[in-house]
Amino acid sequence: MFLDTTTATGWNAEYVPAIIAREPFLIGYQDQSADGGDEKAPVIHIDMDSTRINISDGTALFLEHGGNCQYLENSASSLKRITEGAKLTNVMFAAFEELSLIEPITIEFTLDNGEKYQLNGNYTISEEKLQNLDGASLEKLNRSGFLQSAFLIIASISNIQKLINLKNQLIE
Repeated sequence: MFLDTTTATGWNAEYVPAIIAREPFLIGYQDQSADGGDEKAPVIHIDMDSTRINISDGTALFLEHGGNCQYLENSASSLKRITEGAKLTNVMFAAFEELSLIEPITIEFTLDNGEKYQLNGNYTISEEKLQNLDGASLEKLNRSGFLQSAFLIIASISNIQKLINLKNQLIE
């Protein structure tokens, strides 16, 4: 549905997720010593098996007189967003879990051709529990910046129907 080999990113959607935009680069960690201590610093790794890598055509990663090409800069930016987002996501979900807002959800649907699907192992935010939070809990979520995210997670359920509609278009 969203895979498209005719586009530069290989992704056909209004929004290209950072996990797709970063390709063929990966986040790796390298041991570095700072002031006598050991720390792991994120570094860019490249997937040499990627079909995007070759030596005959395309864009050179490094500029002739030093520096990175725009493609590498954009990929590095995506990798940074992924790394920072992963840290923030762990904190956010811990806050949701502390308030017992996370609940499992089973997604069941039938395509136009009669095929039935049941998707298990998914989670969402309980709208009912969120609505019933006391003022102090709502304030805590709001001050941490996670209240809006909770509402966006709830609202994202509506995207499932869009995906079902796209799938139905493909099977026509």
